[in-house]
Amino acid sequence: MISTAALLMFGFIHTWKISEIEASPLLAVCTVERISPGELVPPEAIKWKRPARYWNAVLRVHRAFGHTPPSSGERIKLQYVT
Repeated sequence: MISTAALLMFGFIHTWKISEIEASPLLAVCTVERISPGELVPPEAIKWKRPARYWNAVLRVHRAFGHTPPSSGERIKLQYVT
């Protein structure tokens, strides 16, 4: 069971439909190996008014499904904004 505090901390939860999973280019089970802060996001590039930062993550793949999935043990580099 997910508490309200967890929902507020993570922002949103999306329940995937089967059709969305089938249409996704990649579905992977990974472990986060590293997260590091990046540059600040330019204010004109975001919709909200508070400052935001780019973050870089390295994920290690355990299992993956898709058109050309990465192999087990490969790493995926991901950039996101918070």
